[in-house]
Amino acid sequence: MRGLKFSFIILISISYGAFGQDLQVKEERKALGKALGPTLNVETSGRGVSGEAQSTRSEARLRVLGKSISYLKSELTVADETTAEVKTYAFGKRISGVLEIGNEGLLKWKAVLPPIEYKITPLVYPVGPVLLQVDAGVRGQGELSAEIQPTLILPIEQSIVDVIIGLDAEADAFVEGSGKLLVFKAGIGGEMQIIRANASLRGSFSFLGEAPVVTYGGELHAFEGAFFAFLDIFNFFGFRYKRLWRKNLFDWRGICKSFSSTDGNETCPN
Repeated sequence: MRGLKFSFIILISISYGAFGQDLQVKEERKALGKALGPTLNVETSGRGVSGEAQSTRSEARLRVLGKSISYLKSELTVADETTAEVKTYAFGKRISGVLEIGNEGLLKWKAVLPPIEYKITPLVYPVGPVLLQVDAGVRGQGELSAEIQPTLILPIEQSIVDVIIGLDAEADAFVEGSGKLLVFKAGIGGEMQIIRANASLRGSFSFLGEAPVVTYGGELHAFEGAFFAFLDIFNFFGFRYKRLWRKNLFDWRGICKSFSSTDGNETCPN
């Protein structure tokens, strides 16, 4: 019995605007032989001025049963000598990143996951002119940052390097039952905060061989939620419904814990 062909394709294209030269390299390799899986394609291209590449694009595609699926795209753009931006799309959802290098050796990096929402409609039932439906899903967003701050002094053994890492993320689950009539949609719903967290970590490292000094802190929220009534109106410009009114019918507090290297773990203040 024949298996599916598995291959790995790399395409690199670099253009030099100042010299009008193009360089292309294409290579195909059979990574795991003939019988293990679908075809994977990776393409990378770049554009440059004065012989220096300014942007690079790549895409990974998965071919399953004759259908090509793009599951990862990325674009690296070098704005100047100190800043580079990375845009990544995972299954169509954008994740952005920025890398900055200061004149004094300062290095900053940040990755941002913009608000995303996955929604399904498990039930749709027409009753006369009114369309009844149930929507459910999850939504979330996040940000991760890192920073390196060297403090160079003489003699060099007394220099210190600080590393700072920050995290901010949240995710919610929701369900709504509604009725649609013309451009209006009204109903009741419920939402629960799965998690909302922020944290920071800072470490100071000495060239003298001393033990690093590490401090941390943050908060963790979970399971806070509410039941609510709502009214939406269809926005023809955005081609989607926009929330016109909302009234909480019942809400509850979840759990919240704060933590730090100085105070330990405790319940968040009201």
